[in-house]
Parts: sequence; C-alpha cells; structure tokens
Amino acid sequence: MSDTQNPYDPQSPTFPWKDRRSDDVWDDPEPEVPLTPPPAAPQPGSGPAPGYQAPYGTPAAGAWAPPAQGPAGYAPPHGYPSPQQQYSGAPSGYGGPAHHAGPPQPAYPAAPGSGPGYPASPAPYGSGYARPNPYGYPPAPMDAPRPKGMAVTALVFAILGAVFGIVPFFALIGVPFALVAITVATVALAKRRAGRGMSVAALIVASLSLIWGVFMFIVTVLLGSMAGGVSLVDSISGNSYVETYANEDEVAAMLDDVELEDYVIAGSSSIPQYLVLVDNASAGTMYPGVTLTVNAVDANGDIIDTRTEFGDIYPGTSAFAGDFVVDSELIADVTVDIDGLVMQKPVEAPEGNPLVATDVEVGVENGQATATGTIENGSDELRNSPDVVVVERDADGRISSYGVTWAPSISAYSTAPFTVTFPSSDTAPTPLTYDVHALPVY
Repeated sequence: MSDTQNPYDPQSPTFPWKDRRSDDVWDDPEPEVPLTPPPAAPQPGSGPAPGYQAPYGTPAAGAWAPPAQGPAGYAPPHGYPSPQQQYSGAPSGYGGPAHHAGPPQPAYPAAPGSGPGYPASPAPYGSGYARPNPYGYPPAPMDAPRPKGMAVTALVFAILGAVFGIVPFFALIGVPFALVAITVATVALAKRRAGRGMSVAALIVASLSLIWGVFMFIVTVLLGSMAGGVSLVDSISGNSYVETYANEDEVAAMLDDVELEDYVIAGSSSIPQYLVLVDNASAGTMYPGVTLTVNAVDANGDIIDTRTEFGDIYPGTSAFAGDFVVDSELIADVTVDIDGLVMQKPVEAPEGNPLVATDVEVGVENGQATATGTIENGSDELRNSPDVVVVERDADGRISSYGVTWAPSISAYSTAPFTVTFPSSDTAPTPLTYDVHALPVY
C-alpha cells in the first residue's frame, strides 16, 4: 500500500472488514491506531515547547510591548505617568495583564455643584429632611387617636365619689358617683375603649370610694345617734316608743336603779360561757338601750377578757348570756360595767316585761334538762326572735345551770313556743327551781 492510500477506504484491499462475514464482525480485534508521541522537551535557547502555556500576564511572543523609554527628547505630558511608572504596579512574581498605552485621555470637568464656589449638596433621605412626594399628591393623613371620653368620665366620677365619701355627713352623696364610675369604667374595659389605664384607675378609686362612703355613713349615723338623734337601730327594730336619747339626769337615775344581781360561769374550760343577771329596782321604769360591759377578772384583779351586751332593762330581773375566749380556770371573778352612752329616754312600763313565759315544763333525764313552754308578747309591737334563758337554781337559790335558745318572732299580742336543753345538776335532795327570762333582741 502506498503512503498516500487511506487504509480506511472501503475500496482499499486492507479495509478492516472487507471479505468478512457479517456474523463475525464482533470477533475481530479493534484496528490499531498509531499513538501520538509526547512533545519533545524544550532545548535550552529554543523557546517554549509546543502546548506550553505561559503564566498569566506574560506577553505572548511577538506581542507589542512598551518601549523601555520614549524617543529621544520625548517627555510625557504634565500629569501623566511614564510608561515605566504605568506598568510597574504588578505584584512580584505575577505578570499583570497587558496594557496598551494609547493616546492620553483628556481630563473631564468636575460635576456641577461640587467644585469651589458651589453650595454643598443636600443631605440624603433620612438625615432629617422630609421626603418629597414624587407624585405631587398630599400625604395620606395618619389615623386619628381614639377618644378617651368614657375613661375620662369614669375617672372624674370616681374622684368626685372619693371627695364626697371622705367628708362627714356627705358620704351618701359620694356613693352614687362611685356607682356611676364603676359602671362606666366596666363598660369601657369591656368594649376595649381607649384609655385602659384611666379606666382601671377609675375602677379602683370608685370601689374604694364606695366602701369608704358606706363606712363613713355608718359612722355618721352612730355619731348622730350619740349626739341625741334617732337611732338607726331603733328605726330598723320598730321601737316606736323611742324618740330621743337620755340626758345626763336620766342616765344617772338608771345607774342608781340597775345593778348586777348574779352571774355564773359554765361550759368547757377553753371557751367558758357566762350568764349575767341584772336587776332593775325601779317601780315601773324601763331603760332602753343600756350597755353592759362584762369583764372576766383573774386572781390579781386584772381584766383578762371583755364582752359587750346591749338590751332593754325592764323592772325586775333581766338575763344576758355570752362566752369568753380565755380559759375558765383563769377567771376568778366577773364584773359588769353599766353605762348609758347610747341609752334612749326611759319609758314607763308598769306591767314590766311584755314578754312572759307561760306553760313552762322541765324534765330531767340522764343529766340533761329539757324545758318547754310558750312566750307571750303583751305589747303592740313585733318582737324579733327574743332570747329565752332558763335558769336552774338549787335549794339555796344559787344558779346551778342554765340554757339559752331563741324563740320565733312574735307578733303583737301573739305567742311562740320554745324548747331548750342544757346540762342539769339534779343531784340535790330537794327539787330544783327554774326561772325563764325572755329578752327582746334589737
């Protein structure tokens, strides 16, 4: 085969698969392809080998390079660097990119407003100046603050309630203001109106004003009663015969007629109970609203506990029962201080106590006494749940035991039953006696 003949020409007698069967093509070995020898190593002084790539920034062979120096007598224009200065900024070991020095470029003038004689440029947006609207329309108005009318109203009414509440004799005037403030503040908070802080403050102030106003009203009434006015207690209880309070002479007469008759301590050791019997020696005078201060006295004569009782002292004996909060073993004596600080004017009561016990029966079994009977109201007034005290006495007339209960309210000239059970000391050889005392309750 000649050197010019292509061995891969299908007409060539050396074609790889000429005169071969179609079923043994894949059994033939692959054609031999001549290998390309590697490039020869460059010889010193002969230039770079074929395929050699120079480092970045190295000028290619035959490329233009700046002259080492300008032509004779050449000098760069003022303000322009020389070629050596222009191409001397590449880092050591790296060839900078090729720069093609061209004709010098003209200097451009400075931007208007930045040179000498021009004012400073305006500050950028956000440095304190309003941002102009590029569309020329006025800016949208901001949301108006929500009104605080309800909160302010509630706070004003609360303050008025507080002012009137602390002034004596004007406490009732402050109560309506406080109620209005509480209502308005509650509505404002429920509807989430503006001024939540003021609404909460109004609610607190109004609540305190309401409590304080009621308290001052009660104190005012009590002070007025002590000064000689009509008693609030009497107006509620319906004691129509009470109009004014006793003067000094009437109180002195009461102190001469009323005195402690007897007392007894009973009950448990930790909570001892006392019964005090007071005698009114007048012929037919009732002293309404007498104050009794019952004192528990120890062996040294010191008062270790005090209780206060109020009641109407009718001619004869009146009974008052209560309890102390000191151990009974510490009590050596009981004293009663009687005063007429809030006593009303004395009332003529020739018939004595209008509440009378009738049909009294007492039975004793297993150390327990049970007394039953009826309380009759001989007056024309309602008696609300009177106290009923049954006193047991021994053969010498000393108090051996007692029991206390409350009868139902008794209308005018009506009756009500009662039953009371208490410990009995039925060990004496002689029969015991029982006294029943009914006391109107305020």
